[in-house]
Amino acid sequence: MLSLLFGRRQVGFSLVSKKKGESGFYNVRKHSVQTRTGHAIDHIIDALNSLAFELNKSPMDEYLLLALMSYSKSMISTQAQSIKTHSEDLYQGICIYIQEHFHIAITRTIIAERFNISPNHLSRLFRQQGHMTLSDYIIWVRLDRAKFMLKKYPFKLNEIATRRGFQDVNYFFRVFKNKTGKTPSEYRNMN
Repeated sequence: MLSLLFGRRQVGFSLVSKKKGESGFYNVRKHSVQTRTGHAIDHIIDALNSLAFELNKSPMDEYLLLALMSYSKSMISTQAQSIKTHSEDLYQGICIYIQEHFHIAITRTIIAERFNISPNHLSRLFRQQGHMTLSDYIIWVRLDRAKFMLKKYPFKLNEIATRRGFQDVNYFFRVFKNKTGKTPSEYRNMN
């Protein structure tokens, strides 16, 4: 099964296989292509997310999906011509890594080892390149994915917390309320 994830910073591809008669998946492969931000793709994704709550979606949903696929194809086929510094490439790679591995226990040390840099350099890189600290970014990614699950799936709140990388459910509730102003239950019940 091939899944496509359209994010703000990348287009992700996930390929999983399943043998007939077995319950689990195997051969999980993931790949991401960095995308440009602040362009039409952001607005197309926002429009599709808004349209999901509409009763009458057609024909706009078809047009928006075609636009998204066409725009993504052009981004993938033509690499950005701008020259990036090593720090920008490293920062983008770390952000993508976090977005792909947010559901497991990832720490500053694990990420630093993965990218062959010191933990202090990693923190400094996020202060210089990003708009938030490394830990805030990890929490932001996890909460963003938790919000999606709350709206789309009927999982129990503790299951959503653990699937999004929060080992302590009470911590998940506190952080969610602090960052969104609502409890996970209140957020789920919003229209």
